[in-house]
Amino acid sequence: MSRESQNREVLGIAVFGSFAKGKLHENSDIDVLLLKDGGIYLREIGEVDGLKLEVYRAPIEIFMPPFCGGGGRILFDMFRLQALRTGEIFYDPKRLLGQLRIDAYNSRIPLSYVKEMLNKAHTEINRAEDFLQRGRFQLAEDELFGASINVARALLLNENVPEINTPRLFLPHLRVKNPVFYNVFREIHELHGLDRSDVEDSLANLLGMLEMASGKLKEHWVSDLIEKAKTEALSAKDCLKNGDYESAMLQIRFSESILSHPSVKGLLKYMGFKNLKEAHLKNSSINENLEILKRIIRIINNEGAVKSAL
Repeated sequence: MSRESQNREVLGIAVFGSFAKGKLHENSDIDVLLLKDGGIYLREIGEVDGLKLEVYRAPIEIFMPPFCGGGGRILFDMFRLQALRTGEIFYDPKRLLGQLRIDAYNSRIPLSYVKEMLNKAHTEINRAEDFLQRGRFQLAEDELFGASINVARALLLNENVPEINTPRLFLPHLRVKNPVFYNVFREIHELHGLDRSDVEDSLANLLGMLEMASGKLKEHWVSDLIEKAKTEALSAKDCLKNGDYESAMLQIRFSESILSHPSVKGLLKYMGFKNLKEAHLKNSSINENLEILKRIIRIINNEGAVKSAL
């Protein structure tokens, strides 16, 4: 970082994520934010002295307020907001980064983001109902899972929590901020009653498949997806070490969902890998859960509450 600080284009340097929170694990990387005067947004992954680094180079304008939603980039916007709020500043000669952090702390996530996330969930519910009518239960279940995650995200955004991007980030917050919906969420995803061996077996199978696939599938776009899926699976490993079996299992499913692109699934099937997921909820259960989510969305839209919907 000392070398980067000599670059006149660099206006500020901060470290965020697990390292900044004091929660660095075996599979964690160190997330570094370099704000620059101009240029393009760029994400680089590397290693220095055995430490895995993920460096985000960005023109400072990208991280300036306001965060107002409506651009279809909710997850990226929340990534920016949490990086500013939780980052540890290492270089800030003009105090620009410090001011951005103050602005991020003092800002409230606009309602437009909540509405946008609820609209995504509503679209997934409609698709799930369509798949149910056609007897395509696996696809209906996938849409149900996606809708429930986006409702959870909307509830957290409404509580001014930007850590919504992945299960390991949002599930611990959901437990605390909205225990009522958390229990609904657990039922939908069948996270209750998990033990360590359940998660370890699922994770070992997934990592083994990803390792074999990465050695055989050389197409650039496919290998990128496999690496992304592997990163999320390793996050499940960290959750497992912390004893958070629910977040770990959800991370595993999140990793599997990255490989759900039809072309990737076709390649994996050709290589002899069976389907990663099979529908485990009954038709009636899927429909019942969809009705619960629709009721919650109506209540949030009308009253900003969820408890009375259940």
